[in-house]
Amino acid sequence: MDGQYLHTGFLRLCWDNLLRLIALNLLFLVCCLPVLTIPAAFTALNRACQSLLYGENSAFRQFFRSLKANIISALPLGLLFALSLAVLIYGCLFYYNISGGKGMAIAAAIFCLVCVYILYCAGIYAFAMLARVELKTASLLRNAFILTFRNTSVVKAWGAASFALFTLFAAFFPYSTPVLCLLGFSLPCFAASRGALPVIDDLIVRSD
Repeated sequence: MDGQYLHTGFLRLCWDNLLRLIALNLLFLVCCLPVLTIPAAFTALNRACQSLLYGENSAFRQFFRSLKANIISALPLGLLFALSLAVLIYGCLFYYNISGGKGMAIAAAIFCLVCVYILYCAGIYAFAMLARVELKTASLLRNAFILTFRNTSVVKAWGAASFALFTLFAAFFPYSTPVLCLLGFSLPCFAASRGALPVIDDLIVRSD
């Protein structure tokens, strides 16, 4: 695979692929309408972003191919991450609201927030791997958490960038609706793919 993207600035990558990222974001939203297809659509978005990073001209073909292939296999992974994140976010808000800004409750809220971030980063690896290799759900989860704690520089940089982008868009909702419709999912996914792809190619795909 072409690793030229490793030597290209991220802003340049975004600019060169801006129209494709917008189209992929809209496509992702349409494919999410049945709700149960959201995990498969997110996996397909990951695969398409990987294709853009490789400089391939088949991003949309890869999107539909991955969507079709992972309609069922992505569902358990998606439900697991969605439910876990929902519980942790609820815990974070609950403890923050009762904390008054101090005490053990605020410490619990911070702990939940850290867990949200760790789970988000593990999700980056899990769905990126699902888009690249054939692994069972248990193996995807195990490898995702191992890579999250093993490759801390990737987590700190690209995971943080992706998390910050998505959090920013969500925080200003509904005012950020136009941005969410155009780049709200594809741009964070593109940033996440930029960090996860070389790690997965090096440690998972080659060893596989």
